[in-house]
Formats: sequence, structure tokens, C-alpha cells
Amino acid sequence: MKKALYTADDRGFTNHKWLKSYHTFSFANYYDEKKSGFGKLLVLNEDTVQPDSGYGTHEHDNMEIISIPLAGGMTHKDNFGNEKTIRKGDVQVISAGSGITHTEYNTSKTEALHFLEIWVLPDRVNGEPNYQSKNFKFNYGSWSPIIRPDGRGGCMTIYQDLFLYLGRFRKNESLTSPLNQKHHGLFLMVIDGNIRISEEVLHQYDAIGMEDISSAQIHCLEDSDLLLIEVPMGDRK
Repeated sequence: MKKALYTADDRGFTNHKWLKSYHTFSFANYYDEKKSGFGKLLVLNEDTVQPDSGYGTHEHDNMEIISIPLAGGMTHKDNFGNEKTIRKGDVQVISAGSGITHTEYNTSKTEALHFLEIWVLPDRVNGEPNYQSKNFKFNYGSWSPIIRPDGRGGCMTIYQDLFLYLGRFRKNESLTSPLNQKHHGLFLMVIDGNIRISEEVLHQYDAIGMEDISSAQIHCLEDSDLLLIEVPMGDRK
């Protein structure tokens, strides 16, 4: 097994006043050659947007963009007529494909928006742009599948052979991470709580990437919310 640790304290940081962003991987003006993503997983930012602020009109192409709100609400508007406000419990997926123009804004006058921003390289060039958002129920004691290549069980899909799960687990609970494709890697981030995995103790916003693995044993040292991504490895082409 090969593993790489990404500790919360060692992340990059950008402060635009209206936006504060922590970068697990190299992003924008933050660059670390040892943190150039994990397989097809390219970006994982923890973003906080101040009230009545947001991202003005901008364009993306050939990128899968996943947003997971942790607090507050994010309003999305795009050039295809999609308009939606997502909150904690919702997940939003944008397949930018050949190109999508959008804005994302925190319309609250008092409450900050806090969310995870994930970018994944697609498995094709210039696919048809697509927008999806869905509310999920998260119960303690099990992984909740959010994204699957086949869309089974009401999951969302992206242009990539990727599986994404969110899970809530109690203190002293032990669990196994799922792995659907043996050539994939596993990337796990602690959203809240403390866990032990692969002889490592991870705290809030710590993460670990693991390759050449069939599964991973996780033990929760306290109540924990976890993000797990099973992602294709290989080159970036």
C-alpha cells in the first residue's frame, strides 16, 4: 500500500477578505509540487464566503465540480437557466463539459457560507454541460453514496469513473471503506471528528490518500463526519 497524508495545518491558504479558502492540493497562487492532486482528484478546497458576497460571472470547461455545503446557503445561476440554492444536506454537481458560465453567491445578509469545493478531471473532452443538485439524508452508522458511475440508488453521476460517499459514525465505531475498482485509489477527509486509519490518527480536515489497497479499516475516536472518494489514478491526460 502507498499512502500520502494531507494535514489540515499544512494546507495552503488564500484570504480575499470576502473569501477565505484552505487548499488541500495546489490551487491558484498556492503551489506545492508534492500536492498536485490525487489521481483524477485535482482540487479540494474548504471555502468560507462572507455574507452578501460570492463568485461573479465566470466560466468553466472540462471539469467536474462538486460542492458540499457545511453551513449557510449557496445560490447557483448559470447560462442554461439553472437556479438553485443549496444548503447543508445538499450536494451540487456541475459537469462543465464544453463550457458553462455561472455565478455562485451567498445571498444571506448575516450568515457565512461554508462549503467544500472539489474538482475532478473528466474522462472525456467537451462533453455536454450538466447541472445536478440533490438532498441526501445522512444517518449515523453507514456510508451514504452520493456519486456513482451508474447512478444506482438515486446517486448523481459525473464524467468520470468515480464514487463519492459521505458518512456519519459514532465514537468507538469501526468500519470498512468500500472499494469498487481495484485499480482505484481511496481518498478520505475528516470533515469533523477524529479517526484512526492505516495506523494514522486524523483530525478535522486532515486527509489521507491510499493506493494499491483493497479496503481500509477506520476506527472513530469520537463522533465523526467523513468524506470518502474512490478515484481513478493514472496520468492527467
